[in-house]
Amino acid sequence: MKTHHNDPSAPKERREHRIRELAASQFGAIGRDQAVAEGLSAAAIKYRVRSGEWRRALPGIYVVSSAPASWNQRLKAAELWAGKDAAVSHRAAAAIWELDGIEPGLIELTTTRGKQCVPKGIVLHRTLVLAPKDRGVYRGFRVTSLVRTLFDLAGVVNPATFEAAAESALRRNGGLYREAASRLDELGGHGRPGAAAVRAFLAGRDPDAAPTESVLETRFLRLIRLAGLPEPVRQHEVRVPSGCSPGGDRFITRLDFAHPLIRFGIRLNGKRTHLQPEQWQKDQSQGNDLEILGWTVLDFTWEDVVNRPDYVVAMMRRGYEKADSASPNPLRA
Repeated sequence: MKTHHNDPSAPKERREHRIRELAASQFGAIGRDQAVAEGLSAAAIKYRVRSGEWRRALPGIYVVSSAPASWNQRLKAAELWAGKDAAVSHRAAAAIWELDGIEPGLIELTTTRGKQCVPKGIVLHRTLVLAPKDRGVYRGFRVTSLVRTLFDLAGVVNPATFEAAAESALRRNGGLYREAASRLDELGGHGRPGAAAVRAFLAGRDPDAAPTESVLETRFLRLIRLAGLPEPVRQHEVRVPSGCSPGGDRFITRLDFAHPLIRFGIRLNGKRTHLQPEQWQKDQSQGNDLEILGWTVLDFTWEDVVNRPDYVVAMMRRGYEKADSASPNPLRA
């Protein structure tokens, strides 16, 4: 009976197991240096490529042919090619962090070292300093930190896309606003791409305001801000006041946006849940409660906000006028 103690093939089997595990942890990618460190010779690597077991992805980087091709695989291969002084950054990092408005697709990294020949399909940024606090490991990638990602992202996307991403980042980390503000001089210095966008976002936002909960909410806020309309409270809870009947001190709903003083609310319907019978019935009951309490509530869809902005602004103006004229606390008293 063979055992690992007397089987001469045991070390090879263990090596093959380590190589398979390493490649699997890297979405099927493996670096030449990694393979050599595990005991593969140059001839063994060449044989795997000739046999079709591996294929070349980038200089010095291979992928296991049986592993499914994916954006993760291409990004990991690029990270291995760029070396330990580099990290996934900008739009690719935002996609890894799953920030709103950023889809996987681009292969984008930042390095502190000069690389003269950058393979086609890779966007490589260079920086003098990429501090340890500005990078880490997340979802299997060496990636820029959330705050560093935002500063980098601001330089390569439009302000609307940046704001959507930044709001979703705030949902992940409630202390991110103050961290970004504290590092503004360090990471947002003059001449840095996107510095103005970060400064404008921080200056125009209440640090204590709740983050928006979707791209739709962020786009709605930008729309009314650009129209010069008053910015509402976010995520406002409406309750039946204590002592009222029926069911005093009862939660009714949470409005996406509201002006509580004049009882003017906005609901954004970006999901199909409102088409379900149970949700439809709940919406009707909430609408009745809001009506009895004297609320003016407008509903907008993604189609309205994105493709009919003039309609949204016009309805908002009419909504303000109606709610303000009926309120015991008018804004224009």
